[in-house]
Amino acid sequence: MSPYGLFVIETKNYKGWIFGSERQKQWTQTIYRQKHKFQNPIHQNYKHIKTLESLFADLVPPNVFISIVVFVGSAEFKSKLPKGVFLDRDWIEYIKTFQSEVISPDQLMMIHQRLEIASLEKSWKTNREHVKNLRQRKQP
Repeated sequence: MSPYGLFVIETKNYKGWIFGSERQKQWTQTIYRQKHKFQNPIHQNYKHIKTLESLFADLVPPNVFISIVVFVGSAEFKSKLPKGVFLDRDWIEYIKTFQSEVISPDQLMMIHQRLEIASLEKSWKTNREHVKNLRQRKQP
């Protein structure tokens, strides 16, 4: 959260070669000759942003949400890096490019308070629920 926007950051700790484009539904991770498909993290983060937009619809317009996907670890992109996708710490310089204040201090305080109330207690139980929901979505 900042006066310059609400940065929604999806992190991925992957190694190997990554293949994917902005519009592909699934991306591919290749380690040696093994290939693994995973959900496009840009699409995944879009869903997060839509949830946040609805939570804060009365406080801020949708254009204050900025999607950032960060691959940490030893991942190497073999396709063109899509807009809003970064390796390691490159995302920090991107955030620094936002210099126009779009959120007031009062709005930031209200957003922070609402997030505190809306956040689920972090526990093994909530993590299991999250994994269960992801598995249900994968099933045809």
